[in-house]
Amino acid sequence: MFFYPLWVGDMPALLKAFMEQTFRPGVAMDYGGARTFPKQLLRGKTARIVTTMGMPAFFYRGFMGAHSLKALEKILTFAGVGPVSETVLGAVESPGEAAIHRWFALMQAQALADCAQRPRIAAKILRGMLRLGLLAAAGYGFYTFAQWARYGSVQQTETPDELLDLIMPDYEVRVRHGASVESSADVAFDSICDLDFEHLPGVANALFKTRELLLHGNHAEQPMPRGLLDQLASIGWTVVPDSSSREVVLVTVTQPWESNPVFRGLAREEFARFSEPGFAKIAVSLRTIPSGDGTCEVQSETRVKTTDPASRSRFRRYWALVSPGVALIRVALLQQVKRQAESKSRDAHVEERTTAPV
Repeated sequence: MFFYPLWVGDMPALLKAFMEQTFRPGVAMDYGGARTFPKQLLRGKTARIVTTMGMPAFFYRGFMGAHSLKALEKILTFAGVGPVSETVLGAVESPGEAAIHRWFALMQAQALADCAQRPRIAAKILRGMLRLGLLAAAGYGFYTFAQWARYGSVQQTETPDELLDLIMPDYEVRVRHGASVESSADVAFDSICDLDFEHLPGVANALFKTRELLLHGNHAEQPMPRGLLDQLASIGWTVVPDSSSREVVLVTVTQPWESNPVFRGLAREEFARFSEPGFAKIAVSLRTIPSGDGTCEVQSETRVKTTDPASRSRFRRYWALVSPGVALIRVALLQQVKRQAESKSRDAHVEERTTAPV
């Protein structure tokens, strides 16, 4: 709260001196570092300025432009204060009783309004979050429509996966994600196999829970073995025997649009011949590709092919809705592989240095 009488069109010298002495670096603003603009240290605070004067208030605003009042407002705003409210009381030299009562009533009403500033700020934050939510919903809607519209239009990549091409050469969906890892391809592949469904990244667990809620799924807790491959095998995925030490391909047949899908593990030859209506055939490849400089590329690729037009239509709708979540899960898993592989690589280098002969 700033109360001051107008003095020769400006704030009194004592108030000006007070501002100069208190608004020093480190109190109102921080000028340290290489920032272009100073850091505002008074964020989260509000202010009201009350100015009294002998002239009429409209004359001060209209003829003099309320320049001192605006200058003080700018100073406070520059330091992060906001909102800054103002009250101008004119013709105060010889007030009557009615004017005094009117001013006190005005100040009381403004004080109550200022005390309600916090809820209004919260309302602004809520409205901002609502706008962001609407933008996110619009973006999600556009993305799902685009996925639905381009379903079946698969672009070939410059680095084909020969094993996956043999297992599923024709497909309706192909999604590939990759991450550059500063470790050898063998260490990165070991990190892939060490993934554990019981210790998934938070975003993956959140998306799985969201799917259960939207599809009214009922996830049954059951003990699972350790390691990604054994865990997938235990729920119905089949590891293709032709997998190598740097690539593993898993296949299954399921109805992913169901609330509680059941995965059917089939041998490679049976998987290739499978054509029972009402299903989607899924093949997933996890592999590491050496880069030649001690680093590698970790890749995840998923291909899907449905067995009849009705299944294609159902999976098309399902995929349009869940594909953003699938992408987030894959990225989160690859980042976890990257962290684990690089941590193992750093630990191995430290061990080599500590055990090397001097």
